Amino acid sequence: MEKINAWNHERLLEVNGGDTVVFDAITTGNYGDFDVWLEASVTATLDNETNLGSMSLPLDDIGLDDRVMDAGGLDRMIKVFRLPNEIPDREFSGELSLPLTPEGDNPLWISVYTKDGFQAWSSPVFAYRQDSGR
Repeated sequence: MEKINAWNHERLLEVNGGDTVVFDAITTGNYGDFDVWLEASVTATLDNETNLGSMSLPLDDIGLDDRVMDAGGLDRMIKVFRLPNEIPDREFSGELSLPLTPEGDNPLWISVYTKDGFQAWSSPVFAYRQDSGR
C-alpha cells in the first residue's frame, strides 16, 4: 500500500494483516487516498465498511471508471478505481465558458486531478468580461 494525499499523520491509515486496510480519514475539501497492489484471484472482492455506508465489489468489476459509494452531503463519497499500468499523458489543455460578473473581479481557481491520485490547485486567476469596458 502507498498513501496518497494522506497529510493528517495522526489519522489511521495502515495495512492490518494480509488482506485489510484500516483507515480513519478526514479532509477539508480535497481527498485522501491510498493505492494498493493485490494478488490476482478469481473470487476476490473488495469489501468497504464505514460508518457512512458500505460497498462490496468483485475485483474483476473494478476498472478505470469510478465505482462510487455516496457518503452524505457536500459530495462526500468513496471512490474505487483501478489505475492504468502506464500513465503516458503528461499534458492537458481545454476551453470552458464561464459566466462572469460585469463589475469587479472574477477570481477563478483551477484544479486538476492527476491519474496518480493527487490534486493540484492554482492561485486565483482573475478574469473580466470583454464587454465591461476594461
